[in-house]
Amino acid sequence: HTLIARAFDVAGNSAITPVLPIRVREVLALTIDTPSEGAVLSIARTDVSGLTKPRATVSLTIASASYTTTAEKDGRYSFTGIALASGSNTMRAIASDSEGNSSLPVLRTVRVTLLVPSQTIPVPIKPITYWLMLGLMLLLGMFATRRDAR
Repeated sequence: HTLIARAFDVAGNSAITPVLPIRVREVLALTIDTPSEGAVLSIARTDVSGLTKPRATVSLTIASASYTTTAEKDGRYSFTGIALASGSNTMRAIASDSEGNSSLPVLRTVRVTLLVPSQTIPVPIKPITYWLMLGLMLLLGMFATRRDAR
């Protein structure tokens, strides 16, 4: 686009400005579809995915870690196995294209609550049960033998 301005005074004189080129920048659309806002996760890793302009570069920052990927032909992008800290984590994503256009930052906050693995306490088999069963079988066997002897 170009801009040309023409000014007139009361006497009818006019002046034209030099041609000024104007570059109109597109603001790229960007979404984070997963994980959802406010999600509570029980593991310290997550996949992040969303949608933007096809072939745009998507930059994702969480704390001091940064990740970059390129959106597919349909505009879908994804990051796999992004490390998270225990507690609150805010993700910041920005998309940009080859023409220098970019999106507004998109923020997403998730919480990681690490679960302590449950500990199974083994219950020992009581030897008394074994001995009681063995004794009962011996007694029954003795009675059966005495009865047969009569």
